Amino acid sequence: MDKLQTSLKASDIDGAKSLLRTFTARKKELETYCLIRLTNACSEAANLTAKNFKRMGRGYINHENYRLRIFSFATRDLRPC
Repeated sequence: MDKLQTSLKASDIDGAKSLLRTFTARKKELETYCLIRLTNACSEAANLTAKNFKRMGRGYINHENYRLRIFSFATRDLRPC
């Protein structure tokens, strides 16, 4: 991480300073991912699916049907996480 920060500080590439700020702000998260290789991508994908169904529902009437539709789709194994 220190080598990367030094390289970004010395770089003339557009956006290097912005990238350096992002790395500095997310240093803890990046180090954690490098150590344990675990993310919350699966839960985020499930939340996005629920939000997309809500957008498509456009004023759903029966909340139970809406809830069951989300669960039936979101729990399908579309791709491994």
